[in-house]
Amino acid sequence: MTSILFILLGADFLLAILVLLGAQAFIVAFVANLDSLPFISPSHLAIFGIVLIFAKYFARLYKYRDNDIVGTKEAFLRLLAVLICSFIILYMLYSISPQESHYPLILGVSLGAFCLIQLFLYYRFPLLYNISGFCHNSLILGAGPYAEEAASIMAKRDNLYNFRGFLSQEKGQWSISNGGMIDANDLLYELAEKHKIDRIVVMLDERRENLLVRDLFSCKLRGIKVLDGVNFYERVARKLPLEHINSGWFVFSDGFLVNREMFIKMRIVDIFASIFGIVLALPLFPLIALAIKLDSKGPIFYRQVRVGLKEKPFQVIKFRTMRSDAEQETGAIWAQKDDDRITRVGRFLRKSRLDELPQLFNVLKGDMSFIGPRPERPEFVEQLNKTIPFYSRRHSVRPGITGWAQVMYPYGASAEDALEKLRYDLYFIKNFSMPLFLLIIMKTIRVVLFGKGGR
Repeated sequence: MTSILFILLGADFLLAILVLLGAQAFIVAFVANLDSLPFISPSHLAIFGIVLIFAKYFARLYKYRDNDIVGTKEAFLRLLAVLICSFIILYMLYSISPQESHYPLILGVSLGAFCLIQLFLYYRFPLLYNISGFCHNSLILGAGPYAEEAASIMAKRDNLYNFRGFLSQEKGQWSISNGGMIDANDLLYELAEKHKIDRIVVMLDERRENLLVRDLFSCKLRGIKVLDGVNFYERVARKLPLEHINSGWFVFSDGFLVNREMFIKMRIVDIFASIFGIVLALPLFPLIALAIKLDSKGPIFYRQVRVGLKEKPFQVIKFRTMRSDAEQETGAIWAQKDDDRITRVGRFLRKSRLDELPQLFNVLKGDMSFIGPRPERPEFVEQLNKTIPFYSRRHSVRPGITGWAQVMYPYGASAEDALEKLRYDLYFIKNFSMPLFLLIIMKTIRVVLFGKGGR
């Protein structure tokens, strides 16, 4: 741990104690009298602070040094998870000694205040972390759409990379260009030191020039970090730049630990979650079935062959949202925006994602998982395998009802959309973890509530 991390942990622990005491003071002043409230012992204060720190840690909100940077929106989702998990854990711990147990109201107010303060700090952290030395002045060595997209992500308010410009070399001289700012006639390390550059991101297709290697090595020897463009792009864009990687990269890069242990853990979660989901959703089934029958002719459920784990076909089951003769003349085609084949009830079901509730039975059976790439039709898979490199690798895990690509990118209806979603799918497979799992769940809830992405 670094000294700065210790400071952050201490500040959060102190903040947790202050908000707990402040919450009780607020409730004493406006809600209840002092005699009706339990005494907050030092052990309760310590437990409250420790639980919040561990919850933030497991939500990966202390990973600044690893460059796992989160923005304001993502921080909100993670802090919401911290609030919910901390409330459950603290309520259970305090309930062990009922004579000193706190009211749920005190916990709710204090946790809410803690998370709101944290969110405010995340919103303002460009200034805070510039002072703390977290923000990195960065140059991009390269040009083109690949480099420009990374630069646009760097330039956003809610991350810790201070984009200073594009680095180029002409006639043996280095220069930095960014909105008209041009510097030349300097050695690379001199140029970097002049602009107080902390890191250089190499986003070139060609890196074989000896001069380039020497100059970058000189920068590295002077404490300037030189980063590989592919890994950096993955970190800031949260997807993989498929055009700039090869098969060897998959072998030697970190991640892609699709092993038996991971499958067992996911399967246990899927079984319990699907049973729980079916019990909750079952009362909706008759209402949805009645609405479908009254709206259009045809079956209530729609079965279709999809490609699953290891490219094995299975039958997915959903509530029918299209006319029963939707593909009688056209064959297999992607759903389009404002597709006239979709029924009135079907449009609502797709927007609300209620049409996917029967897929809980696919999850229980083992054909699907809750989290994973979207299952595609065999006709599309055959076509995309021929045109998109590495497309088949998305089938190394079970397809999911929701997934990283589904929450990060709108509904795909073309080969170009399939390529973009593959970038996110492979990022998910490479970086699979429980925090990412929880983040996808939280983003899925947001997508469902606001009806985004469905067609």
